[in-house]
Amino acid sequence: MADRAGDFRVGARHRAEVRRAYAYAARSPRLPFFRGAAAAYRWALGRGGSAPAGDALRAAAADPVALAAVLVAEERAAARRTADAAPWSDTEREYARGVHDALAWVCGDGGTGVQDPVGTAAA
Repeated sequence: MADRAGDFRVGARHRAEVRRAYAYAARSPRLPFFRGAAAAYRWALGRGGSAPAGDALRAAAADPVALAAVLVAEERAAARRTADAAPWSDTEREYARGVHDALAWVCGDGGTGVQDPVGTAAA
């Protein structure tokens, strides 16, 4: 969805912000948390096939209301996975926590997401 200035958005964030966050997470240590965050950003940008934590289907980018609902549904699926200890390993829960933190930020639900604290990642 484009705002008035013609800048495309992903959820509540400018696409360029999400690209920078993805670049940072993708080059971060290969820990499950960062892998999950990178997968979430890649998926939100439309570069990944399947949803990183749940069963949400990628909505058409032309429908911002549907896209926002899918982003939120995926963020909630990740939150459920982090809270449900029974079927998931610690590694899987850390991956889901990365997905959750990244998508919560993309959706504008607060937090800082997983991004470069000094803004040095390339867009």
